Amino acid sequence: MVSVMLTLSRHGCDMKKNALLNRVTAIRDAKPLDMHFAPPKKLADSREQNRTDSYKYAMLKMRNGMRVDCAILNYHNHGVKITLRSVFTLPEMVKIIIPELGINRDAKVVWQSAGEAGLHFSFADD
Repeated sequence: MVSVMLTLSRHGCDMKKNALLNRVTAIRDAKPLDMHFAPPKKLADSREQNRTDSYKYAMLKMRNGMRVDCAILNYHNHGVKITLRSVFTLPEMVKIIIPELGINRDAKVVWQSAGEAGLHFSFADD
């Protein structure tokens, strides 16, 4: 049993002593928490296009001439998900070059967050 010595001033009332003793007793009698959490279930992908996971080198070219290396995380017929080495805002339109896939085309940045971005390939009928 845990023994606790309390020294309260004469002005300290029994209520404080009882409240403290109740807390100490509750801590002593507490049962350990179950810390085994199941990993989150992967949400079903409701997108129409199947993605192919990859880690391929790519380069982005901006209209101002700036070039940025990046990696393809996944891709499909209409676009790619990329990761950048540093976090910065991409312009709305970029040219993406993926040598391994033979892709060299304009793309629209449709989303960007924390060093990652989703690009949609531009097609003649867009």
